[in-house]
Amino acid sequence: MICIGHRGAAGWEPQNTCLAFDKAITLGCDYIETDIHICKSGEMVLCHDARIDSTSDGKGFIRDLTLKELLTFDFGKNQQIMTLEELLEQCRGKINLNLELKSTGSGAAVAATLTREIQSGNWNPSQLLITSFNHLELQSFHSLASSIPTGALIKSVLIGQADYIRSLGCDTLVGSLEFASKELVRSMHTAGIQILVYTVNDPRDIDHMIEIGVDGIISNYPDRVLNKII
Repeated sequence: MICIGHRGAAGWEPQNTCLAFDKAITLGCDYIETDIHICKSGEMVLCHDARIDSTSDGKGFIRDLTLKELLTFDFGKNQQIMTLEELLEQCRGKINLNLELKSTGSGAAVAATLTREIQSGNWNPSQLLITSFNHLELQSFHSLASSIPTGALIKSVLIGQADYIRSLGCDTLVGSLEFASKELVRSMHTAGIQILVYTVNDPRDIDHMIEIGVDGIISNYPDRVLNKII
């Protein structure tokens, strides 16, 4: 069972910040999940929403703000927004990364950065998982960095789901807790597809996910998952 800290350990520290990532590492998560947007000046920054209104004391779309401007805002507990490069440095050799592609163009940008990191020996493809609800960005990423595993984020259950996931070049389904079932797990495993489920915070839901046999759980409170599986 894989334990993935959602936006770091967002239940304990401000999401997608250095504090949240450190907390996930300290707790012993297998992966950190975080979100990639491209800001106005071209850097890849870590934030869930397209706007910074709900997670900082600033306002506006990330695409309309430069990194210099973004760094002036407090993202909780005096934390600044982080770049992908800073995350890679912070987490190297400590934990695996699940990077969710958010903005248009993020597939190519993330592929270029990770390819450099792998070529320099800083990271191994097996330590990375790239996911997205934007399946065009997933395809773009896979076409440029096919050695790095990818997973399709899907909010529902599709007809011919396994074939569709394979057509994207993915071998992982990242599905919603709402639609997770023993039947879905069985069908994915029959097709050789790994299934991860988001966002599982309630201990009763964690127990149910373990019971139906999912391969991994994404949680704001990863310690609750770890307490069940260790």
